[in-house]
Amino acid sequence: MHITISGNIGVGKSSLTLMLSRYYNWKALFEDVDSNPYISDFYDDMKRWAFNIQIYFLTHKLPKIQKIQRESKKFFQDRSIYEDAFIFAANLNKINLLQERDFKTYMELFKIATENIAYPDLIIYLKSNIKKIKKHILKRGRDYEKYISDEYIHYLNMQYEKWISTQDKSKVITINIDNIDFVQNQQDFRDIVKKIDAYIK
Repeated sequence: MHITISGNIGVGKSSLTLMLSRYYNWKALFEDVDSNPYISDFYDDMKRWAFNIQIYFLTHKLPKIQKIQRESKKFFQDRSIYEDAFIFAANLNKINLLQERDFKTYMELFKIATENIAYPDLIIYLKSNIKKIKKHILKRGRDYEKYISDEYIHYLNMQYEKWISTQDKSKVITINIDNIDFVQNQQDFRDIVKKIDAYIK
């Protein structure tokens, strides 16, 4: 059983992945953003570093996913590798920060690299408005995220809605987090667990 926690920057994917992995006693696979050597450069100059950062995420996520899919029957994942391609790379291309030739090259490599990777059984899609996302981003205090524009977040939200609406390879549970706090409110967390239990039991 492979369950992915998906959603825009700052919606609480890592927190929910940790909480669910502890609750169910499953393995967890986290997106290691802070160790990415391109991340600060990317947010300083997205057009210059867009291709580099996407290639880095692909080459570093792929072996981890291959390993955990081989070794574990049950795990939660913080953002799927498919979001890198169909959300982030696609968005960078759409807003002219990733050149068409680079985007095509990346997608060709992505297709080859993921041929033997299984889609998640279940996607927990956390959605939120720009105001709450920006609040979460500022609260966690990553310097390189301070100047992420509302426009960039808006376009990512649009890409997520498009991807989720056409998702036919995984079951999807959508959770709007605008008016809940699953970290601080136990009932909100239990409500999410009930939705997952209804699928896995």
